Amino acid sequence: MKKINKFIVQKFCSATTRIQILMISPKGFTLIELLLGLIIFSIVALSLYSTFAQGIKLNRKAESVNKIFRDIRWTMNQMVADLEKMAPFDFSKTNSEQLAFLGKLDQLSFILPSPTGLQVVSYYLQRPEDVHIHKIIIGEKSKKNIAVVIQNEEESKPQYLIREEHPFVDHLQTNLTLNGDQEILSTQIKEGGLKFSYAYLDTKTEDKQIIWQDQWSKPYLPFGVRVQI
Repeated sequence: MKKINKFIVQKFCSATTRIQILMISPKGFTLIELLLGLIIFSIVALSLYSTFAQGIKLNRKAESVNKIFRDIRWTMNQMVADLEKMAPFDFSKTNSEQLAFLGKLDQLSFILPSPTGLQVVSYYLQRPEDVHIHKIIIGEKSKKNIAVVIQNEEESKPQYLIREEHPFVDHLQTNLTLNGDQEILSTQIKEGGLKFSYAYLDTKTEDKQIIWQDQWSKPYLPFGVRVQI
């Protein structure tokens, strides 16, 4: 009987000791562990944000490039459609100095039939208006603010590809001067990015070679027109 009571007392004491230990020393996170967790979470979040931001940037760049290619493709289709319909005109009996087709390295003009009559169509590049970025500096000693040009965007801005159309009657008086209705086909053409070349068939040789040149001022239409954008 005494042995049994002693065993019960020892078991009760050991259980009480465990309860007291749990109550006195509760298990939890220390300040160092919390700071370490916050640092790891910040690194992971920053990595995910960088990846997401880079993906958005690449997507916007791809959309911009695709838009430029769509504009160029549409512009080329417009120019090809006009060149296929251009009409010859003989000025030898009226004014031999006028031309039905005038071609330069970066500009061309030709006669195009339309439902309202003959029109003169021209393609060329036009530089947009010069834009300046100003910065207002508040002077500490001066009473007035000072405007200082910190950047000139004239060199970095692309040029506009213009399609101009005016009646043939005006052409008889102005000889292909650019004063008609203008249409902007593209705003993303770099300076010197539009080039034309004109072909004629050399019949003096036996194989009749096609020769390309950068200028065209002959009284007849060229054998072909090459457009480079």
